Amino acid sequence: MKYLRLVEKKEIRKGFGYVFRTFDGRPVLSTSNFLEDSFEKQNKWKIGVSLSTGCDVGCIYCFTRNLDFYRPLSVEEIVEQASFVYDQNNFSDKQIDEVKIEMKEMGDPALNVDGVCGAIRILNDKFLNLLYVVSSSGVKNYSLFEELKKVRDEDIEIRLQFSCHTTDNEQRRILSPRLDMFSLEEISEVVENWYDENQKVTLNFVPFKKFEDHYLVREAFYKLKEKCQEVIYYRRVMELSVKDIKKKMDLLMLSEDAIRHQISYCLKQLRKFYFDIVGDEKND
Repeated sequence: MKYLRLVEKKEIRKGFGYVFRTFDGRPVLSTSNFLEDSFEKQNKWKIGVSLSTGCDVGCIYCFTRNLDFYRPLSVEEIVEQASFVYDQNNFSDKQIDEVKIEMKEMGDPALNVDGVCGAIRILNDKFLNLLYVVSSSGVKNYSLFEELKKVRDEDIEIRLQFSCHTTDNEQRRILSPRLDMFSLEEISEVVENWYDENQKVTLNFVPFKKFEDHYLVREAFYKLKEKCQEVIYYRRVMELSVKDIKKKMDLLMLSEDAIRHQISYCLKQLRKFYFDIVGDEKND
């Protein structure tokens, strides 16, 4: 590998996680997962890549919020992640119907437009018949979608995905307070402009405790129902877990003291917004 150095490979749920280091010593996370999609009756191989080391969006539920570093990754660093994981061919013993490259580990595509578009173009030249999933928390940057349309016009299959989590705009601002975020109405406009009868959009809703919706998602997005690939609404309200936070921190290979400090600070921030935390209280 030229731009990244593999530090560790770990087994994760339904696949593998990879920890790389950049030339300047920063951690990068990638994943490889196998999914039996009973709804579409397909076996899917999902390769998740990071778009930055650290993240500047600052979502209060995300483990990257309190990391003290951030740098967008270069085109080469993104491509090398995807190429390495693809070449591992983790699921060669299985029938694979669809392979996805998902831009959804660390970092938001709206903060690395050139890196995302450049990487997709190079990967499309290297590998045949891949689907590219570009997943954003909704950072307000219209140029991302303008540039992605240009890539799509080169006959490259791209699926947009938004992590919405609530149908209340004020709650969205609380969940992601650091940067200017799209309102749900503005996401609707993006979906309208993106849709071309083939390229639909996925909307993800994972409601957290104290951030449950006040009205149904289907009402909020009713007019978009023909233009969305799917509206994924997880009816089980998620609880943030100390163990889940620590698991992500462990992947970054920080010292025990650094992990303990980050978790303590993260929990304090989450409790400010009335999240219910599941775990041992002595971790506070």
